[in-house]
Amino acid sequence: QMPLYTNEQPQNGSMSSSPGSAMQKTEPMPDMPRVQYIMRDLNQAELCSREITERIERMVGEYQQLHLCTGGNLQVLDTYDPRLIASAEEQRTWKTIIELRDSLVQTRQVLIHEYHKDQLFNQLQSLLRRVKCEIAEWKRAEAYLSNGKQVADSSDIDQLEDCCKPLAKLFLQSLDQILKLQHIEVDNLLKEQENMKMLDYLRQHYENMAKDLVENAFIVEKQPPQVLMKDKKFMCQLRHLVADGLSIHQFRFDTQVQLVNTEAACAIVDGGPSTPIKPSGKILNNCHKSDFVEQTKQLHVHMRNMSLSMRQRGDRGRADCVAEEKFCMVFRAFISLRFPSKAEYDVVAQTFSLPIVVISHGKQEADAQATVFWDNAFSESVRRPFEVPDSVPWNWILDGLNCLWKKECEKEPGSASEGIGLTHEAKKYLTVKLLGTDAVDPHTHVSWRQFNRENLPGKGFTFWTWFFKVMELVSSPYVKKFWNLRYITGFIGKAECQNYLLTCPLGAFMFRFSDSQLGALSISCYTYCEKTKRKEVGHLEPDTIKRLQTRSIPDMVKDLDYLLYLGADIPKDRAFGPYYTPEFRVESAQKHDYWPKSLQVVTKNNGTTSTFIRSMKQPNSPDMGPHVQLKSSMSPPTFGSPGTPLSPLDLLSPNPSLHGE
Repeated sequence: QMPLYTNEQPQNGSMSSSPGSAMQKTEPMPDMPRVQYIMRDLNQAELCSREITERIERMVGEYQQLHLCTGGNLQVLDTYDPRLIASAEEQRTWKTIIELRDSLVQTRQVLIHEYHKDQLFNQLQSLLRRVKCEIAEWKRAEAYLSNGKQVADSSDIDQLEDCCKPLAKLFLQSLDQILKLQHIEVDNLLKEQENMKMLDYLRQHYENMAKDLVENAFIVEKQPPQVLMKDKKFMCQLRHLVADGLSIHQFRFDTQVQLVNTEAACAIVDGGPSTPIKPSGKILNNCHKSDFVEQTKQLHVHMRNMSLSMRQRGDRGRADCVAEEKFCMVFRAFISLRFPSKAEYDVVAQTFSLPIVVISHGKQEADAQATVFWDNAFSESVRRPFEVPDSVPWNWILDGLNCLWKKECEKEPGSASEGIGLTHEAKKYLTVKLLGTDAVDPHTHVSWRQFNRENLPGKGFTFWTWFFKVMELVSSPYVKKFWNLRYITGFIGKAECQNYLLTCPLGAFMFRFSDSQLGALSISCYTYCEKTKRKEVGHLEPDTIKRLQTRSIPDMVKDLDYLLYLGADIPKDRAFGPYYTPEFRVESAQKHDYWPKSLQVVTKNNGTTSTFIRSMKQPNSPDMGPHVQLKSSMSPPTFGSPGTPLSPLDLLSPNPSLHGE
């Protein structure tokens, strides 16, 4: 049977235990997300609550009738003795009144004990526990999502609200039912004392469960930056999932935020919302009021225009000390809660942001992002703030890097497509880069020190810093488009790149990430070297984002005439032609009386600068030097052309050859 009020999910092919069920044809039950089971059980609880409400309404009518028959003195029924009544008609009247009272007593007992105490109370208690678990799972999934990892079977925030609202309304309905049952006193004095004691017990527990829901349904919908720059404005957004379920939206409540370190966060977790906060810095504009949106029925707290000021901390000689120190923001909402019994409570709803690293300079960002990545990816769902394992299996790290890469470098805003992520070859390249060989067990543990403290062999930077800078390069608008078009190989070593190009036709080229320069892209090409009189593979000086801002990848490829094929067989004009910058129009220059000029990429050979013009019929191209630079060429529209640059002095001299370029 499908369990109704537990967190267990039915197994496929489970069969009913009713008699004769073995003879019945059963079908496998479809698997559902956990939140769907909660919604199903909420519907069951609502049906139960609706039945209780209907029976209480009938009871109220019968109680009023009984009240009229006894003149408001129900205790007289306890003195009824049929032997003292001679009239048969009067006996029938008394019998009817006694039966009505007994029926009310029995119905009331059933509603108190069988419906509320034994059924609805347990249902709501179980639902509250499961909803709190789902909220905790959603918070953990938010950490994964910050790294780009989607969690299967994870609820979204609207589904959580669809659970919290009806659960809150069920608490209110139950409290209203308890209040009405308390006003219907039809039993003898001794039994009434027992009933009142049970009703008071149920009322207190329903109110406590409602307060518990209000305290735990306050979440951070839009996180503050996990790498937070001091004195820089930031914002975040919170949401209360109960919304109008308990009418807390009718009174705008205040929400305050403070930044705390690990020690203070542990104290707050241990002591609860009443624990005094020891802030680690001052957040300006840290108090905001709630807003209820009537159209969406959502209750938000928008915290805007905040900034953090903090004193100098850590060892100034070690930036990694600052970048590894974790903080978080503690949000406290002061909510007024009112119940049908006229009871009022001041509830403090508290929630935490994801871990935050505070920096004061952009140079600390890479190390700070490493701390955030490790915490989001590998922390346990239940932990002391902000404990993380010192080492994790290498395949976990690869999975985390793959998700982060798809999020930062491949996913377009508003698009459901995630991209293909890191290929098998890319993962193999990263494995060799960190561990020195690809022949390693995927479950081999890699420590935090290996990941972002120890420099790579022969390099002045760590594995994470290299990867982060490459990710920064590819996610830029100058590279991202061509990465997603699969024009950039990127993760390939120099030797492997050379071996591949030697199998391609002359003029083939490809892009690879520089091993020695952070966040740089190099062009490797197969061409003819005039100096050595042979065909060979050369590697152009790597280009950073700063240089690509000046001259785009397509224009750079266009400028270097000895680059003919992307990879083995894709003509460069077919790949990059649609992205070339349009040629300068001479008419516009003449109109403004300007000499046209343009930027052009050339290779520098032994201190001289030259462009390369070659074709497949003329392999004797000049030697390709190791450097690439940008050259500006100018020519007036009536003298020469952009292909034969002249200086203004050449135009004035009777012998232009006397003047150097």
